[in-house]
Amino acid sequence: MTRSYRKRWIKNMSQEQLREYNNERNRLSRLRRGIPRPKVEKPEHWICNKCGKRFPFTNEYYYEGRGNKWGLSKRCKECGRRASRDFILRNSMGISLSEYEDLMNGQEGCQICGNPERLVLDHCHDTGKLRGIICDRCNQGIGMLGDCADYLEKALSYLRASEGRS
Repeated sequence: MTRSYRKRWIKNMSQEQLREYNNERNRLSRLRRGIPRPKVEKPEHWICNKCGKRFPFTNEYYYEGRGNKWGLSKRCKECGRRASRDFILRNSMGISLSEYEDLMNGQEGCQICGNPERLVLDHCHDTGKLRGIICDRCNQGIGMLGDCADYLEKALSYLRASEGRS
């Protein structure tokens, strides 16, 4: 029975006929689900759908998920992390993971203090445009000053003035 014909056929049923029809469909569906499927053994190795590398098919190399009937994802953990990072960067900063890696490769440390640890992407909150890569600490400092160059200059003159007093 075609889908459009079935819709018209169901439309013309009374409430009682429709209830009987649905009960019968549900009964048949439960019967079908009760038939056990043939068991397929879990493979020892699996090929990642993204990178094409072959890994042992264990939780060590694949995340748990609904990717297949054995409950492990179709991508290896490395590709899963990269895809997640790419998704976050595209949605929050508007750049791809490869663009981010290109920026980081030319960077040896924070553009302000030179610290090579905990580097983050700094952006203007008004325009959303990327300004550069700085450390987390400098990024928070700029943020605390409201991303305002005037406040930063005043803070700098305050620090210089206080150096002479001590």
